[in-house]
Amino acid sequence: MLYTLLSGIWNVFAKLGLPALALVALLTVTRPDAVLVSSAAVGLGLLTAAAAGLGLLLRSQRFALRADRVLQRAAAIACRPPSPAGWRAARHPRASRDP
Repeated sequence: MLYTLLSGIWNVFAKLGLPALALVALLTVTRPDAVLVSSAAVGLGLLTAAAAGLGLLLRSQRFALRADRVLQRAAAIACRPPSPAGWRAARHPRASRDP
């Protein structure tokens, strides 16, 4: 089971890394423009950050638990349904009256 999980994770990293490496190869073949250089740098930076984050998650249980809490809070905030327009007035009639 662990082998399948790890090979799947590294397979995803390989799929994400190959286009970034292709951009680096393009930089060496042609005269690069600013967009190509910046996109290659951003792609490689994100890939490096993701690989480092995965390494920390697998190495440290404390870091993994902390990352779990942060990601759960972020997901709860992102998935929270928007409140209806008259929510406060409907729940608290006194708050909506003019003084």
